[in-house]
Amino acid sequence: MDQKRIDEYKESMKEAEIYPEALGQIGSRLNRRIHNKKKKTFLAGLSSVAAVFVLFVFIVNSKTALANSIFHIPVIGSLAKYVCFDKGLQNAVKNEYTQEVNLTDANNGYTLSLPYVIPDSKRLVVFFQIPDKAIHSEDDLIHINIDKIVNSVTGIKLENYSSDRFIYPGSELKKNDGLFYIGIRSSEMSIPQDIKIYVTMSRESTIHDSKIQEDHEIDQFGATPNTQTEVLGAFEFNLHLKDFPEPKVTSIDKNIVVKGQTIHINSVVEHPTGTEISVDIPGNNDSIINGINFKAIDTNGNEWGHSGGVVSSGPDRIGRMIYYLEGNYYGLAKLDKIQLTGIRLFKKSEAEITIDLAKMTMTPEISETRIKSISKVGDKANITLQTIATSCFGLFNPDYMDTKGNKYHFDSEGYGTTQDAKKIENFYTVVWPKDNKVILTRSTSPMLNLENPVEIELMR
Repeated sequence: MDQKRIDEYKESMKEAEIYPEALGQIGSRLNRRIHNKKKKTFLAGLSSVAAVFVLFVFIVNSKTALANSIFHIPVIGSLAKYVCFDKGLQNAVKNEYTQEVNLTDANNGYTLSLPYVIPDSKRLVVFFQIPDKAIHSEDDLIHINIDKIVNSVTGIKLENYSSDRFIYPGSELKKNDGLFYIGIRSSEMSIPQDIKIYVTMSRESTIHDSKIQEDHEIDQFGATPNTQTEVLGAFEFNLHLKDFPEPKVTSIDKNIVVKGQTIHINSVVEHPTGTEISVDIPGNNDSIINGINFKAIDTNGNEWGHSGGVVSSGPDRIGRMIYYLEGNYYGLAKLDKIQLTGIRLFKKSEAEITIDLAKMTMTPEISETRIKSISKVGDKANITLQTIATSCFGLFNPDYMDTKGNKYHFDSEGYGTTQDAKKIENFYTVVWPKDNKVILTRSTSPMLNLENPVEIELMR
């Protein structure tokens, strides 16, 4: 998310009177607890400022049972306010494209409700409702994890999906009717109309113990020492969704060259819940493209950008990537053009970075990135890398190796922001080899914003 979108997000949250006062603290608390929650086939798009909008990408599993008591259901008008971060979802709600399902499930003494969904063939937005008894303190963070999604007719599990969600402290949940947003995207298969969703609800609480001392190293590189997480229950929901509207498809089929690299734009597809831009990345480029920034512009000049959360999926085995924008499906003005405004890339020859832990050097060096500190803890090394806030986090794949070819996996990985929010700090814990060197494989690179965006008209 670029700075303009961050500012728009903050402003819209302020106007809706739901922007958490303790956003920075919550973001920091959550960010440091992210440990390899992403799958290789997906790219994360998470604002360091709007960190309460937390992205997790996973393929998981679980279990539960069904009950049937009706919990408090908010009026549908409150949903438009709740999805103010996404103009497309807001328009969908205002155009009555919302299904009221009124499902509940009970487990372990807790009742979790699923009052509303906003679905189409590629995305399912669900609104869970947290029971008041789950919140013991205003500072509690309530988590709902999607454990498994199954086609309830065929029994086939939905694979390779991504999930974005809001996480609020207890005080904010109560202000918002207990609503908990999760958006599920599927890039490889369509969302089934008959679907079973398995979820787990947990509560993260602060331990108020004077004996616990804040330890900067432990907090960044390991588990947060003054919090505890308790699983409250596992739940299961059976959904039967109405027929999905047909998407609006615009074929592009055009090559463009950006920073000396060729990109093929396939199509723009508009769904009720969002717009998808299909892109192919040819294998004969001399650089690896790991991210593109798009925006769409309608005939009235309105811009439709990334709302936050999942920005893209891919590349798949043939180099295809899908980029997600806010939807204009219900807009009075049609989409007129798309603009490619930024790109993330690095030379293929610079895909592997050798870090000398003793000398605190990177070879080759990464643009806009520096080693802030390296400390030795037993046979491990804690590495802090610092990049500009508009660049990226998750710089490397979680698998790495030493110079002898031995393969390892990060013991921990996370990120946070500096106090002035101008830089992102990436935290990694690795083994400390005898020759002091580890080889990391690059995953994400800083976004290069284009002074002259590449513009593509949509011919309908």
